Amino acid sequence: MDSILSRVAYLKGLMEGLNIDYESKDGKITSEIVDILQNIAEEMNNIDSTQNDLHDYVESIDSCLNYLKEDLFYDEEDYDNEDDSNEDDDKCDNYTKFNCTHCNETIYLDENMMSSRLNISCPNCHSELQINQIHED
Repeated sequence: MDSILSRVAYLKGLMEGLNIDYESKDGKITSEIVDILQNIAEEMNNIDSTQNDLHDYVESIDSCLNYLKEDLFYDEEDYDNEDDSNEDDDKCDNYTKFNCTHCNETIYLDENMMSSRLNISCPNCHSELQINQIHED
């Protein structure tokens, strides 16, 4: 973009060096064309700068998303394939499957919640449930 700006500046310098009469019809038109070219070149320079900033920003977002992806998703090599045979088991990775006594929707509780003997709120109907009242499926 700098080359366009420098070429427009060169064109302005040529006009001044040629002693063009800016009051004549040809001089007015030529001067206006060069001014328009100057504005276009400056605007293109601004757009290019903004586009470069956006590119850098998108690259940083992409980098952050890659870190999140690595944190959230496991590697396939780390996955234990032995659990694939019993996908319908009620217990999976320290969670126990239950049905809410009010809405009959399935909820999962981990072992820590089960041993705490506290009341919990159903995530579906928001009814308060006591751990000892929940019946295992």
